[in-house]
Amino acid sequence: MNNGKEGLTSFIIGIIFLIVNCGVLLLAMNGFPFVFGGIFIIFPIVGIASAIKAFKIDGVQRILGIIGLILNLFSGLEAVILIILGIISKFN
Repeated sequence: MNNGKEGLTSFIIGIIFLIVNCGVLLLAMNGFPFVFGGIFIIFPIVGIASAIKAFKIDGVQRILGIIGLILNLFSGLEAVILIILGIISKFN
């Protein structure tokens, strides 16, 4: 992506998958089976890569990249928790 929208891309991915991972994590903690596991860790990684590219751009894209980086880090952390819960549930 070289169209100068990396910050916006990172921001949107961060918001969407923070909500998705929260929902899946809440479902998993309420006893629903791990349907998705940690598959949603792929998208936060893409969001983090877009955020890093946005650091080279000045203005609003850089700010959105910083916010997107934070959102994607939290989303990735939730995905890692899902992976850990999935592994634990396989052994029990």
